[in-house]
Amino acid sequence: MVKLQAIIIGALLACNIKADLIALNCPPPPPPPCTTGTCAPTVTDNNIVYGYGNNLVGNLNTLTGSGNTVQGYVNTIAGNNNINLGSYSTIVGSSNAAQGNYNQIAGNLNGVIGSVNTVVGSANGVVGNYNGVVGNLNQLVGSANLVNGSVNTISGNLNTVANGNYNTINGTQNVVNQGNYNGILGTANYVQGSANNVNGTANALVGNFNLVGGAYNNVAGSANGVAGNCNNLVGDSNAVVGSGNNLNGYSNDVQGNVNTLQGSFNNIGGSANTAIGNTNNILGVSNTAFGSNNNLYGALNSVLGNQNTATGVANTIVGNSNLAAGVGNSQIGSGNVAVGNANSQFGFNNTAIGCANSAVGAGNTQIGSGNLAYGNNNNI
Repeated sequence: MVKLQAIIIGALLACNIKADLIALNCPPPPPPPCTTGTCAPTVTDNNIVYGYGNNLVGNLNTLTGSGNTVQGYVNTIAGNNNINLGSYSTIVGSSNAAQGNYNQIAGNLNGVIGSVNTVVGSANGVVGNYNGVVGNLNQLVGSANLVNGSVNTISGNLNTVANGNYNTINGTQNVVNQGNYNGILGTANYVQGSANNVNGTANALVGNFNLVGGAYNNVAGSANGVAGNCNNLVGDSNAVVGSGNNLNGYSNDVQGNVNTLQGSFNNIGGSANTAIGNTNNILGVSNTAFGSNNNLYGALNSVLGNQNTATGVANTIVGNSNLAAGVGNSQIGSGNVAVGNANSQFGFNNTAIGCANSAVGAGNTQIGSGNLAYGNNNNI
């Protein structure tokens, strides 16, 4: 009996020793799964994570779910309401937040802070430079971004907007290609399209039905409205209000001072304007017209062309069938009628009514005092 008890006790001791050895060599059991949404960060790489409320720190991970936080590089995130802190990651979903560079985001209502990111979707907010954004209703703050879409709000410089309409752009040296109904405020912007509203300085517009406010802008197109000074316009049926503007085209309306026009059917209101073309109507002071069928109203107007009418003081007309009414007018041509004082006429069929008029030609009629006529068939 004693011998049997010794054998049993020895077996029990051996089992206890073996159990202790196993406990020393085996790894601890895994932690329970995260279900509270406030789990501790997991530092790991090359893992696939599913679920909600995970906090992942690492690289080259794939995460599918919502409400997760990922910190690292080259991670792939699919889901909504996730936070990505890092670069070179790919995010697919909506209402995600990304901070970093060289990320690719596809979805809506995402917030992106960083540079050289690619964002595809709508209603995203992007802050940074050198980003590419494709979509509508996005808000961008930064420079040198490439935007393709409509109804976007862009604030910054050197941004490029392609094939977009109804965008709002505020900055300098932005480029809009093939865009309509855009609102642009800034300097040295380039706009190609129609029905855009541009306000600023040194902007360049190519298109029709644009509204331009500011100075030193260049506009090429038709039916544009320009309000400002020192603008250059090339096109037809443009309306200009301001001073020092240069126009080249037809059927343009100009109101202001020191404007220069080249074309036909232009209307000018202001002072010191220069019109080069046909059928121009000028109202102001010190206007100069080159062309035919011009009407000049004001003082110190100079007309070179045919069938011009000048009303004012010290007008000089060179051409045919011109009518000058004022003081100190000089006419060289045929069929001119001068009404005023000190008019000098050289040509044929001129009629002068006033004082101190001089006529050299044939068939001239002068009524007044101190008139001197050289030629034939003059009635004085």
